[in-house]
Amino acid sequence: QVLLWLCTRLLARGLRCRILIVRQDPAALFPRSCPSPALPTHICFGLLGSLGCSRPSMIIISCLLFFSILSGLGVGCAFAPLICIPITAAYLVFLIVYFWQSYCDAEVHPIDKLAHILYRTRSGLTPNLPDSLKGVWWMDGNPAPETLIMLDGLQWNEAKRELTMLIGAPLTWSFNTGCVGWMFWALVRFGRLFCPRIRVRFNPEIKNARMPFFLFNCIWIPFGQVWYCNFIEDGAWDRDIRFYCSMNQRWEFGAYTLRRIIDQDGNETPAFADLMKSINSGELVKNFTRKTKLQIVNGKFGGSGPFGLCPGPDSYAEAYLPIAKN
Repeated sequence: QVLLWLCTRLLARGLRCRILIVRQDPAALFPRSCPSPALPTHICFGLLGSLGCSRPSMIIISCLLFFSILSGLGVGCAFAPLICIPITAAYLVFLIVYFWQSYCDAEVHPIDKLAHILYRTRSGLTPNLPDSLKGVWWMDGNPAPETLIMLDGLQWNEAKRELTMLIGAPLTWSFNTGCVGWMFWALVRFGRLFCPRIRVRFNPEIKNARMPFFLFNCIWIPFGQVWYCNFIEDGAWDRDIRFYCSMNQRWEFGAYTLRRIIDQDGNETPAFADLMKSINSGELVKNFTRKTKLQIVNGKFGGSGPFGLCPGPDSYAEAYLPIAKN
């Protein structure tokens, strides 16, 4: 509508200028040369310029072209709903199917059993992964509604010393149940449409790392924080977080410690007992959230039904077998 209004205004000003010239000199109606000094410069713009300084045939052709463009725009505007509505409808159908399939892939397990499931289904899937990164990890002190993470099974680039983490990957990340936990899970699941990645870039000694965030696996997103992962001791990493505006000060509320609860050999560590004690006591993490006994995890694509469109967890009978304890 704005474009149509602009074109109409330009045409009206050109015709008004032509009428003024004809009143002063009737012979100027069909001039053999362009009286450009008497015309405003904006009339000599594109096709509209032919109205002020062209032969009659060119005036007619210009008018035809001008109104053809207007009619084309009108037809485009008239048929735009016929194009946009199917595309919008298809996108909405895709979102409905995607979230239903996501919900069907989601599984809920007791946290102690889930730790075993993560180890039994993912251990050994990443070749050459350093031993210091293997096993199942507890996000101890993390105020967000997420609890367990499994690094084995993710992409490891040995030459670059880089671990690429797909946020919310199947059988990798666990979330609290309850309203907040399911909302957080849905947000992460929706974000997967944008291919989010965290690239954990280690130093040569595999002791310190920075964790930049990317969308579409290539677009770095600066969102005001710098994430670090620093080695403390065997079985413990410090997840340091700092804001751009205060790089010398650690953000204590958001920072936490990764503690290994099942080691690379499948044995429970002392941190496993600490995890269960924290869960069973209903400890309020940093006076903000409680970790739940039941945890959500994204299962394998396809779940237990055709194309993953039937809800229900996969069978992990082997994961419920007894595991040796230290």
